[in-house]
Amino acid sequence: GAIKDYGDAGLRPFPAWRAHMGSACVSMLGFMLCLFLLESLGKGSRRIALRSVKPWAPLVVLTGAATLIHVPAFVIVIATLVYCPWACLKTCAVH
Repeated sequence: GAIKDYGDAGLRPFPAWRAHMGSACVSMLGFMLCLFLLESLGKGSRRIALRSVKPWAPLVVLTGAATLIHVPAFVIVIATLVYCPWACLKTCAVH
């Protein structure tokens, strides 16, 4: 009851879609950072690590743009499902 009396506006400073896409963007950035660090430690070359991370950058840009403007979720899901296999192939081709 006390939470309801406080008001819902104070509990939700961001719309749900913005919080979700923001977390997806941060997750993609974390994935890219971990991939870069693992590749640079394993191969000993930052250049190779950067080349293996580069195919994933458009997904970060897409989720970042979807955080700023409202893009329907099905567009993001379809784009990710189409793009991820290609990015995986490009990452594996670097080795």
